[in-house]
Amino acid sequence: MAAGSPSTNQFTIKLVSFNGSGSAGNVTNFDNNSSYSWTVASVGGSVTNFDPAAFNIDTSSFSNDLAGGQFLAQAGSLNILFTNNHAGGHRLDFKPRARRPPAPSLLT
Repeated sequence: MAAGSPSTNQFTIKLVSFNGSGSAGNVTNFDNNSSYSWTVASVGGSVTNFDPAAFNIDTSSFSNDLAGGQFLAQAGSLNILFTNNHAGGHRLDFKPRARRPPAPSLLT
């Protein structure tokens, strides 16, 4: 799989938050003091030419307070990561908590 795209033609992943009832609102159990990883796409082979800058993560419809944290795209499989803004929180090799909140809906 080739996952490159010029930065002028970014692929947008729009994160939309839903509460525990499935309505728009804060994601239940989302903790902005924790880091998370969600797989968006996976491949059986390898990913070549992956450029995180080719992905725009649109959080305009994600209502939880991120407290300075951020969402990032990561290669391997295409993962969306949330990293908190605490010291050490921007590592990309963390293991997600055993109890994760439901994945936000992903729209393109």
